Amino acid sequence: MFKLDGFFTSGWTFNEVECDLKNRYQMVNIAILLSAGGLIYGIIGNYIRDIQGFIPIETALLFMNFIMFFALRKTRQFFEIFAIIITLQYTFLFLFLIYNGEPNDLKHLWIFTYPIILLYFQKTIHAIYWLAFVFFMLIIAPLQNFVEINYTMYQMTYISFVLIIISVIIYFYQRKIDEARTIILEQRNMLRNFNQELEKQIKDKTTELIKLNESLELKVEQKLEELRSKDQILQAQSKQAVMGEMISMIAHQWRQPLSTITLQIADLQLKQLLGKERDCEDIDRALNNISDTIIYLSDTIDDFQTYFRPNREVVEIEIHELLQKALNFVKSRLSDNKIKITINKEADIYI
Repeated sequence: MFKLDGFFTSGWTFNEVECDLKNRYQMVNIAILLSAGGLIYGIIGNYIRDIQGFIPIETALLFMNFIMFFALRKTRQFFEIFAIIITLQYTFLFLFLIYNGEPNDLKHLWIFTYPIILLYFQKTIHAIYWLAFVFFMLIIAPLQNFVEINYTMYQMTYISFVLIIISVIIYFYQRKIDEARTIILEQRNMLRNFNQELEKQIKDKTTELIKLNESLELKVEQKLEELRSKDQILQAQSKQAVMGEMISMIAHQWRQPLSTITLQIADLQLKQLLGKERDCEDIDRALNNISDTIIYLSDTIDDFQTYFRPNREVVEIEIHELLQKALNFVKSRLSDNKIKITINKEADIYI
């Protein structure tokens, strides 16, 4: 897609510091195009009016403009030379209008645009030299005898005075523009530096917050692990604290079954001492009672062992069985206190 701004800057890109150079590139390209247009118009006009003397000069200048136009798009190193050539063309054009014109046709007014051309084509010190050269050529115009001019010394002096005033106004206007541009660039650089510093501070603070969060997460995890460890220790200590009472309960729980076994054995021994006959039914009944009592003792040991076993697996159990085991722990004490608990089971309930 065609870009007008890139066309007048010869396709080059410029940074913020090169704004003045960018403007000069634009004006030089515009001046080349205007000069080429004027030369083409002059060639056609001279050909129609049959003025052959200027056609070769205008053709050479036109060819030179095309060379400069395309050379600017290839390299930057000839820019200052081309700016001098364009300045030279416009300088001699304005002097030609003065030396060959008349005051009534007002062609001399074009020379008042000369300071604007110098503003973009030349640096300040070089522009002063060009203006001095033009002033000199204007002042000596009425005094020289090589070319007849139609302007008086008063008119030339007046034109020179106006040209000086315009040049001074444009010079100070350019100074103000340069100062304003410098201030804008400084403020922009300050703002850019401030933004960079702010971004750096934000980045540093963000990094600190990330590290702090990671540290806090680690500390929280450590504290949680400590709490879990302390909780396990407390649970173990709690179980150990009641272990004595449990052992007492086991001893009390075993006392009655052991008494039952002792009574069964004593009953058999007493019958033997009394000379009574012990039939098989009495012996079997005594042995069965002893066997049931021993199984009960074994189940009691298993129940207490299950309570004190750490990290036991979760298994499914019938709730009435669980209640019965719980009652077995305090069965002897319930009996001592004449307390009877009955579990009514209507259906199996597993948890």
